[in-house]
Amino acid sequence: METIPAVALTLLIFYFCIRFSKNLTTKKIIWIGVVQGAAILVRPESILLLLSIILYLRLNTTRNLISIVVPLLFAVILTILPWIFFSLSYLHSLVPTTYYAKTTIFHWVNITVLKAVTIILATGYLPLLIFYILCLFFAPQLQSKERSFLIQKILPFFLFPLILITFYYFRTPGLMASARYFFPALSIIPIIGVLTLDKYFIYLKKKLIYWTCFLMCFIQIGLTAYFAGTVVVPVLTGFQSNYVETMSSVAKFLEFNCKPVDNVLVEADIGVISFYGNSKFKIADGGGLASPNLRGLNLKERISVSKALFVVQSLGTRSNEYAGEDNRLKFLFSKSFKSHGIAESKKIYYCNVYRVIH
Repeated sequence: METIPAVALTLLIFYFCIRFSKNLTTKKIIWIGVVQGAAILVRPESILLLLSIILYLRLNTTRNLISIVVPLLFAVILTILPWIFFSLSYLHSLVPTTYYAKTTIFHWVNITVLKAVTIILATGYLPLLIFYILCLFFAPQLQSKERSFLIQKILPFFLFPLILITFYYFRTPGLMASARYFFPALSIIPIIGVLTLDKYFIYLKKKLIYWTCFLMCFIQIGLTAYFAGTVVVPVLTGFQSNYVETMSSVAKFLEFNCKPVDNVLVEADIGVISFYGNSKFKIADGGGLASPNLRGLNLKERISVSKALFVVQSLGTRSNEYAGEDNRLKFLFSKSFKSHGIAESKKIYYCNVYRVIH
């Protein structure tokens, strides 16, 4: 999905920052801005990366802040200008509907985000981080002028993941498969490590580096193989027989019982149902992504506004979960299926289908 190009663009931005900082010109800043604009188009939250870019270029070049910010923002705005026009005309907002649908007011406790970040660090980056920390910990005393490198080169890199994780922690309590949102920011960890080791290599104990590197690679391969075999592969192999078949069968039921003008309110996840529905009925997105007019409404209000003939709760936690929620709902049937998400691979979901009695 969009995660792969987001990671690629993030890495390209930092590559340009490192490469261009030796002889930074306005033209090079504009190129960085163009790539940054592309990253924003892929993932709007990539706009937070601007702070890292500005800080890095300011600390590592002789240009003043204004001469960096002005051409950078000019290039970014010029790149995303087509989206701005489209968004204002179609969505009547500069911000995509996904932002409003997935964010909430400020909150302190977010187990979902903590779990996602922990899983990524433990399975993808923890051995690498341990390797870097051990190498620096056992290094001889560094010269004071070398320590400034950590502030000039490394601090700007860390700023982006810190801000991004903080944003998701305080504003997004219920993201599905939330780990993917952090990959673009955390993908810079290897770059940070390489820059650090390259700078301090002459101070480090070489045998320690080699043996630690071998050990961490062994641990990384082991963790990857374990989680792939016990979590990822079973979920992916069962995706078609569990989730897709369940949703496609519900779509066929709706197709048989609906006219093209009838509305179906689908709660939480509309993708597969809309695909297999094949325009045989209209879909109102209860999550507010495709139907922003339903955003912020309760179930009764969503049913009324959408004028739904059927209601489908695609990711219910139990059969007939909406019992007692609205007197207009008549429970028809429920289909259970195993989770299609890696983060909750053992969970059982229920697709509950209701008829709305007007």
